[in-house]
Amino acid sequence: MAQVNIRRHRLGRKLAEIRKQAGFTQAQVADHLETLQGSFARYERGERIPKRAVLHQLFKIYEASDDVRQEVMSLFRLAEQPSWWHPYRDLLQPEYAALLDLEVDASEIRTYQVIVPGLLQTPEYTRQILLYGPQELDDEEVERRLELRMARRQILSHEASPRLLALMDEGALRRIVGNEQVMREQVQHLLNVSGQAQTSVQIVPFSAGAHPAAVGGLTLLDCDDRRVVYVETTVGELFLDKPTEVTTSARAFESLLGFALSVKESRELMEKYVEEYS
Repeated sequence: MAQVNIRRHRLGRKLAEIRKQAGFTQAQVADHLETLQGSFARYERGERIPKRAVLHQLFKIYEASDDVRQEVMSLFRLAEQPSWWHPYRDLLQPEYAALLDLEVDASEIRTYQVIVPGLLQTPEYTRQILLYGPQELDDEEVERRLELRMARRQILSHEASPRLLALMDEGALRRIVGNEQVMREQVQHLLNVSGQAQTSVQIVPFSAGAHPAAVGGLTLLDCDDRRVVYVETTVGELFLDKPTEVTTSARAFESLLGFALSVKESRELMEKYVEEYS
């Protein structure tokens, strides 16, 4: 799929809306702009940001009101702003950068992982994951990636934070990453965040046996009127946005909920692991 930038998507959707309201086709507008229809369509799909001069041409073609012009320009300024991860852009693959953008603008994030999800990791847990991950990283890169991961967590403390439902395999609690102190701090952090209004943590216990996501993790993100699925593998990341793919993934997640302990039961299990690691 084309890389997702939800702010560009919002701008493009608004441009398409006011074009249709003005009674123009894409081909007609492209003729006015003396460009190809395909090039103009990229603006409305959110794949490119039009220049200010192009926007002002569109306002004239559509005879847009002052209120519409102000709304479009507000969306344009948001789409123009560099993402928060810009200082770390040399570390990021396009798919992961797109995930970070989607997380900021998501209303809800649902994820299942066999390790602690990145949004809920403590610094030392993350460091151990980076040190022993599939990539060979020097000390400087480990620290920069750690900074990035900790900055990523800030979306959960924003006033308009997304609703987060995190499902984890019990192995994420049992598997010792680093040492027992690292695990004690990590599980205690999970207990702390699970008590927040916008965050739920549920554990899929070993007793669940085989289940729909036994072969790997997935993340579903709801942003405005679209839902996308992010899948991370050892060799790279994938976005799924075709209706059949999203529906299948959503059904798998809902089915997985049936294998998970309740929030209360999950907290009780995490408390046992904290005691075990003490």
